[in-house]
Amino acid sequence: FIYEKGFDKDFFYIIAKGKVNLISKNNKIVKTYHQWESFGHMSLFCNMTNQKMKYSAQCEGDVILYVLDGENFQKKKCIQEIS
Repeated sequence: FIYEKGFDKDFFYIIAKGKVNLISKNNKIVKTYHQWESFGHMSLFCNMTNQKMKYSAQCEGDVILYVLDGENFQKKKCIQEIS
């Protein structure tokens, strides 16, 4: 498993290779992510930090992930002045 249901860290994942399945509490696949798709973005982009994961994420075979954690993620505001 990448993480199990109830996991509460803030991570954003991008799949560089392979497939990842989201698994319900009844062990049913509810979504499959493929190469270059991403998941976990809500915790970083929507101020949903420290929310418990609703599903488990499990690799299907060999998987390579890029992972961005909440501590290293920074939002920046850009304001352009028009003159």
